[in-house]
Amino acid sequence: MQKLFTLCFFLLLAGWVQAQMVEVTFAVDMNDAGETVEAAFVAGEFQNWTPADGALDDANGNGVWARTYMLAPGTYLYKFGIGSDWGNNEGGGLGDCGVDDGNGGFNRTVTVEAGSPQIIEVVYNGCDESSLTFDGKVAVTFGVDVNDVNGFDPAGGAFVAGEFQGWTPGDGALADEDGDGLWTRTYRLFPGATSPYKFGQGSDWGNNEGGGLADCGTDDGNGGFNRNFEVPNDGSKEVTFAFNYDSCETSDLVSVNDLSTLSGVSIYPNPMTNVASIRFEDEGNSHDVFLSNMAGQVVRQYHDVRGNGVDIERGNLAPGLYFVTFRNQVGQIGSAKLMIQ
Repeated sequence: MQKLFTLCFFLLLAGWVQAQMVEVTFAVDMNDAGETVEAAFVAGEFQNWTPADGALDDANGNGVWARTYMLAPGTYLYKFGIGSDWGNNEGGGLGDCGVDDGNGGFNRTVTVEAGSPQIIEVVYNGCDESSLTFDGKVAVTFGVDVNDVNGFDPAGGAFVAGEFQGWTPGDGALADEDGDGLWTRTYRLFPGATSPYKFGQGSDWGNNEGGGLADCGTDDGNGGFNRNFEVPNDGSKEVTFAFNYDSCETSDLVSVNDLSTLSGVSIYPNPMTNVASIRFEDEGNSHDVFLSNMAGQVVRQYHDVRGNGVDIERGNLAPGLYFVTFRNQVGQIGSAKLMIQ
C-alpha cells in the first residue's frame, strides 16, 4: 500500500510540474552583429550551458534567430552566440542589463513566470529590444470586460471566436489571470490580417454577444453583429483589442500608460480632448507617426516628422482608446496608448 501511495504521489507531482511549464521563445536579432551569420545558438542554465543543444533558426529569413523551450518558473542565466560552439558569443555589450559571468563578460537573465507563453526578442550583444519579431507576426491581444454582465459565471469563463481561427469557441478560451474582470488571450497574426469575430460566455455558442454591436459591427446573418479587426501594418509588435461585453465601448481596464520603446518620447495631454502633442527629445532624427483605432485601422498618419514633434488634432475621431506608433529613421520603433475623451 505504501509503495502504491508513493507511486501515486510522484505521478501527481510529475503532472503538477508539467502543468507549470511555460513556453519561452528566445529570439536574437543578428542584423547588426557585424558579420554574416550562418548559425547561431542560445545557451544557459536551463540546458546546462550547451551550445550544441541550443541551435537557433532564422525561419522567417529576417535575421532574427529563435528557439522555443518549455521551462519551469524561475530565473535563469543565458546568452547568445554565433556559430555552434563557444568562442564567438555575446557578453561585453551587456554591461547595462546583464550580470558578471566571471570571464570578463556578462550573462543575460530571464525570469519565467507561470501562465502565458513568453517571448524574448533582443539585439545581439546589446540591451535593446529588437524592432523585429522572430516570426514576422504581431502579438494581438483580444480582451473583453465582463464586469457589467449580469449573471456571468467565472467558472464557465469566456471565449473569442472569429474567422482567423475557424470560428471555434473551444480554441478561443480566454483567461482572467488577475481577477479584474477583463478576460484576454493573445494570438500571433500577420500584419494586415483582417477578420470578423465576437466574444461569448462559456465554452460554446449559445450565449454570445452580437445584439449590442449594431453601431460598430457588421451583420452576422443570424440577427446579430460581428466585430471586425485589422492588424496594423505599421511596424507595431503588439496591439490590443479590448471592449466591454456586447458593446462598442472600449474597456476602462485597458491602461493608457506609455509603452514606448524609444527614450525621450512623450504624449500630452493624455487623455486628450481636442489636441495632443507628441514630442521627441531626439530632434535630429525624422519620425513616421501612425494613429490607429481599436480595430487596427490607421486613422491619422504623419511622415518625415522633424524638429521636436507633431500635434494630433481630434477632428472627427470618436471617443475611445487609440494606439500611437512611431518609427525613426534608424529603425527604432515605439508605441503608446492615447485616450480621446
